[in-house]
Amino acid sequence: MHSTSSNRLSGFRFRLRPGKRAFIFAAAILIGFTPVHAGAYAASQESAPDNRKHPSLPTPRTHYDTFKRGTTGLPLLMALLKEFEPDTQQILLQFAVVAGLQDAHPASEAAAADLKELQKMIAAAGIPKQLPFTKEQAIAVLKKTRWAEHRPILIELILHQSGVLDVIPEKWGAVWGPIVHDGMIIFIDGLSDDRLLDKMVSLAMLPPNTSRGDYLKEFVSKMPVLQKVGQILARNPDLAPEYQKALQDLENGIRTMTGPELSKFIASDIGKQEIDRYQMQFSDKLFSEASVGAVIRATGIPPGTTGRRQMICKVVKPYVLVDMPQDLAILDVLAEHFTKYHDFYEFGSVPLADIFKDIQAALTNEINIVDEQKNFIRAREYYKGSKKVVVPEIYPISTKHVTVMEFVEGEKITSAFPGDAGKRSTMAQQLSEVMTGDVLFSKKPEAIFHGDPHPGNVLHLTSDPAYPYKIALIDWGLMGDFPRADRMAMVQLFLGVLLKDAKRQRRNTKRPRQMAEGRCSHCRGTQTQTRRGRLRRPFEFGHWLDRAELCDER
Repeated sequence: MHSTSSNRLSGFRFRLRPGKRAFIFAAAILIGFTPVHAGAYAASQESAPDNRKHPSLPTPRTHYDTFKRGTTGLPLLMALLKEFEPDTQQILLQFAVVAGLQDAHPASEAAAADLKELQKMIAAAGIPKQLPFTKEQAIAVLKKTRWAEHRPILIELILHQSGVLDVIPEKWGAVWGPIVHDGMIIFIDGLSDDRLLDKMVSLAMLPPNTSRGDYLKEFVSKMPVLQKVGQILARNPDLAPEYQKALQDLENGIRTMTGPELSKFIASDIGKQEIDRYQMQFSDKLFSEASVGAVIRATGIPPGTTGRRQMICKVVKPYVLVDMPQDLAILDVLAEHFTKYHDFYEFGSVPLADIFKDIQAALTNEINIVDEQKNFIRAREYYKGSKKVVVPEIYPISTKHVTVMEFVEGEKITSAFPGDAGKRSTMAQQLSEVMTGDVLFSKKPEAIFHGDPHPGNVLHLTSDPAYPYKIALIDWGLMGDFPRADRMAMVQLFLGVLLKDAKRQRRNTKRPRQMAEGRCSHCRGTQTQTRRGRLRRPFEFGHWLDRAELCDER
């Protein structure tokens, strides 16, 4: 699988705008073209800016002889227990009981011996079945121990006990297992001490019967970068069903805040005077929550209107504003590490460093509320009068932290017309046209496209019976521009692949920049011609574009 993907990728050298490499890589993952890795990176010992102990990387291949798929953190826990003093051993044993490690099913004779020893230690210590303290108390107790001296093995314990490595489909494990393992190890290592301890205790306190999917959700909780990667992978058909469901829950099933917490923040940011002036009232419950933002319903009388209206208030979660810079910095070191050890991980020609930089830029843009509000306004104007698409109106009461917008009645696009195969097929065709065909063949000099079209951001509008297949595009934190020159070149490139025309393929990997700079003499004067029609069959594309006198000679 790896070699096939590498060979395919090595034949092309595209220079793409920021965001497009990440978009293409994500699309490739979704269709199973390129193997997945859900990793990110933290500092190695030689580049670390502090005096903490860090894991030694790359991890030797022999590590995976012991820690195979399905292996829990039991061997690591036993190693830790031997290092700690009795008081700390007692704490770790309590976590082991709550996590259900004493009831684990050993995958080998060595694991069975470790389990037997652990059960003896638990019995001798008289550990209760429930922790005698809260999560906050557990963290406070751990801070008083010498846990930082054993940071590398604790990180391994967190990773293996979370079961996140089992997400990798077995057929990809040999190649991508080491990449995901080391990426996740160093991502965890890049967390602050407070976030690391919080993650360790949160995982340890999950009930013994917790499903693998719920372990995964807890592992990525409050880590926006990993949640975004999870959303990309959520529709990959090679993942186990329980992992697909868990990752799809990240689209709008995250729960890290309460309604009162969010409404209090909104009221403080907008100001009491404005809240009273526009008679705003908030729901008691969150409407939805995603990796970066949270949304709550409200009612009020927006500026310039007279009647009370249903509204949505969207906020970048306060902890994201604090944690996101740390996560983005980890991506920098991740790119550096994988570039340095490119040959060890056998990446081939996959441009991982560029992909991580694109993800970093995209996430940075996503927390920029003011830019998203501008995107909303531009997109609403772009789709004005459309019978296919609606974009919610942004109300001028919005601030740099809070977006107040029109509420549109809809459902996730994947939930449209349940049980009706014909209507679902029509809905899928409408979605395809909106997201691809209408963008490629837009009559406008510069088309725009929604940059984060997962099902939580694309709704089937249920409030307009005149247009039963209408789509609402929400969450415009990521938006792309697609100039006419780039679109014409892409269609020609598609034709080159379809017709197995290597000359056309080569020519159109360079065309967009030349056309944009007006240096392609064969394409001058043809932009008005390309607006005249839209054809439906692939070979008609070629006939139409050639007649439009696009550059097909050099």
